[in-house]
Amino acid sequence: MKKIISILFGFLLITVLSACDTGISIPPTELPADSLFNGSDPSVTSPSNNSSSPAISSSNEPPPPATLTINGATQTAGIGTYCWSATTTPGESVQACVDKVGVPTALDPLKSSSPVRGTLTLPVNDPPTQLALTVFPASNVNEIKSPDATHRWWSFIEGYVSILALKPSQEIKQDLQPGMYVFYVFALWEGKGDVSYGFLVEVK
Repeated sequence: MKKIISILFGFLLITVLSACDTGISIPPTELPADSLFNGSDPSVTSPSNNSSSPAISSSNEPPPPATLTINGATQTAGIGTYCWSATTTPGESVQACVDKVGVPTALDPLKSSSPVRGTLTLPVNDPPTQLALTVFPASNVNEIKSPDATHRWWSFIEGYVSILALKPSQEIKQDLQPGMYVFYVFALWEGKGDVSYGFLVEVK
């Protein structure tokens, strides 16, 4: 009888340990500050070609920012996810890509009544190949908690999408209800790369 009990106990112990090995891991509720929101080039940076590529010089600077002007006030865009051409140490050109979690914007919003009228100015004089604007609500529901003291960060949610004219500067108009909004701009230039920009606008 003792031998049977010992065998049953051993089998039960093995079953419990096996179940522990396949347990579900719970992701952390906060993202590491040093990898995503360090105020410079957060997240993962990698050249678009293979690992034998030369190192990128000039500290791999991000693409230049766009601006949005409303009622005479100008806001500089937060720079989100991008793939952008960079110069390597031997003078070669590679495309560096950075993925960011969320859309960065300025700390303080531009203020406007509805309809919102503004001037979007891109930093490249050449016309873009693609240009789109998505406007979505900004609230404590989709704001990402971040140690970045220079930007606010927002989760991308469904919004109003507009295909913009392919030119470096243009007037935009949006009929919006009162509230806070993220103006998310995606721009692509053939041969240079693509970049996403974030602006923060409050509609009174």
